[in-house]
Amino acid sequence: MNNYDEQRIEITNRNEKNKAWRKRCKIFYIGLFVPWIVLLVLVSVLGNAGLLKDGKVGETIMIATLVIWCVWVVFGIFFTRCPHCRGFLNRVPNNVKHCPHCTTILKVYPDFEDPEL
Repeated sequence: MNNYDEQRIEITNRNEKNKAWRKRCKIFYIGLFVPWIVLLVLVSVLGNAGLLKDGKVGETIMIATLVIWCVWVVFGIFFTRCPHCRGFLNRVPNNVKHCPHCTTILKVYPDFEDPEL
């Protein structure tokens, strides 16, 4: 195996890890917005059914959604790790261009294809 083949394999492996990491980032962002959509739907459905007149059910749903959302954000930000060195990134995952520990670029190259496949 020559140097060119080794570089292609390295880039392919890095690209696959970055794709998996980006998928986890998308799941993180879905978790940021889905609880609020569910909250709005529940409040509108329960409000139309007349179950929110006393206010206890609405408060309970809102507090539960807020707690779940806060836990999701804390775990998402503080446990976001580099897919290469497993170092903590400690920031919102989509804004990270490269790892501050190993300086690996976290970009996905969609046009990179192996011509031998």
